[in-house]
Amino acid sequence: MAAEELLLTPDFSETLVSEKKASFWETWLGLVKCSIGAGIFALPWAMAQSGLVLGVIAMALLAALALYTMLLLVRIKRIAQTVDSQVSTFSGIAEIIAPRWGRHLLDVCVFVSSVGIPAGYLVFINVNLKSIPELPFGSFVFLADLLVVPLAILLAWLPNTKFLAKAAAFGMSFLIVALLLTVVFAGMTGPFLSSELVLFDFSRFPMCFGIISLLFCVHGIILPLELGMNDSSRFSSVLKLGSTCVAATSIPFAMFGYWAFASQTQGYVFCNLPKNVYLSLVKASLALELLFTIPLANFPALKIFQQWVGIQESSVWKRRFASTFLILISWLFSILIPFFDNILSLVGGLGCATVGFILPPLFDVFATRSTLKQNLGTRDYLNLFLVCMGFVLVSSTSYLNIQDILQKYREHGFVKSQSMYNFC
Repeated sequence: MAAEELLLTPDFSETLVSEKKASFWETWLGLVKCSIGAGIFALPWAMAQSGLVLGVIAMALLAALALYTMLLLVRIKRIAQTVDSQVSTFSGIAEIIAPRWGRHLLDVCVFVSSVGIPAGYLVFINVNLKSIPELPFGSFVFLADLLVVPLAILLAWLPNTKFLAKAAAFGMSFLIVALLLTVVFAGMTGPFLSSELVLFDFSRFPMCFGIISLLFCVHGIILPLELGMNDSSRFSSVLKLGSTCVAATSIPFAMFGYWAFASQTQGYVFCNLPKNVYLSLVKASLALELLFTIPLANFPALKIFQQWVGIQESSVWKRRFASTFLILISWLFSILIPFFDNILSLVGGLGCATVGFILPPLFDVFATRSTLKQNLGTRDYLNLFLVCMGFVLVSSTSYLNIQDILQKYREHGFVKSQSMYNFC
């Protein structure tokens, strides 16, 4: 999951739209880039939780539902523009469609995602650095944190985020190389224990749901992408093609990773691969790329936090104090939940899935009743079913992840869990 998908605030979404309008393929590339991030390396583990067949069905179905709710979001924007022709952001839509609670609920979900995902990035960086035998981080539990967190704070103090955005975009090349190397080395070293493959596991499916939601719920970037496209009438085609490409890439990767390592599949699939200099270089590159991404991912939470406590944009040191505070919160979460799979699944369920699978259909129903003054139809009842299903899955995902985290602590204790689960 890339950081750009979290950028839901009006102030920052404007920076994503350049003066030059994007072509069809540039918009498509932006959508794909925002979908595929570090979370893709947890997909084989996600499939291990649900089983091979159920995992494939779930990924395909959730990809289709995410596409449907993205198209809903574009439709809701058109409805909201009948009230205010200038509205162009998710938060602006929330204020019009559900003025009493819509913006507040959206802000809470974005804040959770924008603080939680950098925590997952910190765990990811820790795992990468500690698993490189050429570096000394593996001998000390918090040594990587003492290096990474101050650097992330200093990067968050930069006067603008353009440099960070370019660095994060350049880092996509490292991620692609890492995906290819994972497939190559998994094919060379994986045991391919087909007898250990589970086809269906409904009891653990909610754990899978949170990880998949991170991949497909990129709704925060949808309206800025549409606004920046030179021919917005073709935007629905961009969404359909982009969602299809992301699903066509991620589903085979998840299947292959689980097929290769079966019951031994780790929460971070790199941990299943052998240690060599090539993988060490890729791990170091991914760690560097995510270091630049942490302040970007924290940016929406910073804007929301500024609104909550009344910090003005002109108050430079107050903004720096706020950004430092939020990165330290993310660091605290990464220490309390040092499990890459659990933290991504938990944040994906609570934040991304709520924004992607619950709020768009719920807002569409409110738009039908309150704004258009129409009676509920077939689509509205389908939307209400999606809201209920989403609520059940988000609740069960949160419950199972919290239960799993507590179980790990009960078995190994806090300090030993830090060294066991935050290290390949």
